[in-house]
Amino acid sequence: MKLDADPKCPKCGKEVPLEAIYCPYCSTKLEVNSDTIKIRLEELRHNEKIGWFLFVVGLVIGLFGYWLLTFTEKRSFLFFEVTYHPYRDFGMWMIILGGVGMIAGCLMAVYYSYLRSKLTGVK
Repeated sequence: MKLDADPKCPKCGKEVPLEAIYCPYCSTKLEVNSDTIKIRLEELRHNEKIGWFLFVVGLVIGLFGYWLLTFTEKRSFLFFEVTYHPYRDFGMWMIILGGVGMIAGCLMAVYYSYLRSKLTGVK
């Protein structure tokens, strides 16, 4: 179930934040609608889970990139034998992409967790 918009003030008709106790425009006391709060909490929890999922996906991608860096091959060049990493560039990009995914997922999860705690009043 999706919540479309913030509730409206019964007196002035303007949209007010869900967490508001009083209308910020006309100072009318607002009624608390428990169904609306439950729906908002479900949405926030869902978004928080998506954030943690992105974190895990980023971790897996980063570990895969690190694993790619472990491959080495030896080549002979004149009198020298050279060890090189054939997947070095791809592995580094995977590590960078994984790190970005982990940071974005963690920030998303923490942000939605903060919004949930603000809505429920739990600190």
